[in-house]
Amino acid sequence: RIALMGGAGCGKSTQCADIFARLKSESIHVEQVQEWVREAFNKNLIPKGNAWTQFWIYQEQKLKEDCIPKEIDYIITDSPTLLSYVYALQYAKRPEDNYLIIKMYENFINDLMRYDYVFLCKREKPYVNDGTRTQTKEEAEKLDNIIVHMLEQHNIQYTVLTGATPERTIKMREVIGV
Repeated sequence: RIALMGGAGCGKSTQCADIFARLKSESIHVEQVQEWVREAFNKNLIPKGNAWTQFWIYQEQKLKEDCIPKEIDYIITDSPTLLSYVYALQYAKRPEDNYLIIKMYENFINDLMRYDYVFLCKREKPYVNDGTRTQTKEEAEKLDNIIVHMLEQHNIQYTVLTGATPERTIKMREVIGV
C-alpha cells in the first residue's frame, strides 16, 4: 500500500494518477484508490468543513482501499486514511467534537502500519482552489505543516517528493523498487 500525503492542492492526485498510469502501462498489477471525498463533495452528498464529516470520509475511504483484490501487488492512494485525522483536527472547534477527535486518533494509531510506503508531496506550485477544496491557501499550508509534524511525531517513515511530476514518479519507483 502506497500513501501520498500532503495538504490540499499539493499535487497528490496528479502524482497518484501519474505513477498509476506508468505502472499500469507496464503491466504491473496496480490499482489507484482515488479520493472518495472528492466525488461525494461534487455530488453534494456530504457537508464541507465539518469534523464529523471526516469520520464518514475515513470509513468510506477505508472501505475503498479494503475492497482491492489480493492479487493486486500495489495500491496507490492520494487520500490515505491517515489524512482524515489531520483534517478532523482542522475542523474540530466545538466541545462535542472531543469524542470524535479521540476516536479519529485511535483510527490514526491503528492505521500507522497500514501503508508500506508513505510519500509526502512537497507544495511547490501555487495553490489553486478547484471548487472541491474547502481550504484557503493559508489553511492548506498549515495542513502541510501539521502532516509533517504528525509523521515525525509518530516515527512514520516517509519520503519527500519534490520537483515536477515525472521526477517525483522516478523517486517513487526508486523507493518502491519497480
